[in-house]
Amino acid sequence: MLANQLKKGENATIIKINAEKTLRDRFSSLGIVLGEEITIIEYSLAKQTIKIS
Repeated sequence: MLANQLKKGENATIIKINAEKTLRDRFSSLGIVLGEEITIIEYSLAKQTIKIS
């Protein structure tokens, strides 16, 4: 399941990051890494931006 398919308040564990190395490195610097549990806080209207915790 993709992050934009989750509903607000739902939790998920990151099992794959489908991005180029530079973006994966940026995510890693923000603590978004494989095995990390995230919670969906809110979305932009088109679900192009996702606020996670």
